[in-house]
Amino acid sequence: MNAQQRAKALLRTDVVEVSVPPNREPQALTLARMLYAERRRRDRTFPADIFGEPSWDILLDLFVARGEGRRVPTTSACIGAHVPPTTALRWLRLLEGQGLIEREEDERDGRRTFVRLSTKGMDLVGNFLDASRLCGLLSAPNTNMAAFQAH
Repeated sequence: MNAQQRAKALLRTDVVEVSVPPNREPQALTLARMLYAERRRRDRTFPADIFGEPSWDILLDLFVARGEGRRVPTTSACIGAHVPPTTALRWLRLLEGQGLIEREEDERDGRRTFVRLSTKGMDLVGNFLDASRLCGLLSAPNTNMAAFQAH
């Protein structure tokens, strides 16, 4: 299957099976960082109201946080979505309803909750990133991926 056929397969609505390389985590985490940074560059270039995918921003942010071992307070997830807090909270509820994220109470501060990707969410985002990278859709030959790897 060539790259164009793999790209078309990704656009189908059914599930696409991909073989996951054993070193998936670092590569997927790096790609998630790159995508999130690219989206912020896009936000600085174009008017903010012409693009809108807060759920993808949330999923990428939580994927990176989980890969880095960080807990994400709900308020931080809202900020990372780059939309008004009420809109971000609505998307968090939707993602939770789809089983992609989970909330957990802060054991030290009952007023605060954390959000994280569920196992299902982690698998889906990771598989998407792997498939995108394997298809060559999200990695250009001249991209300096090292700049986005954890230090």
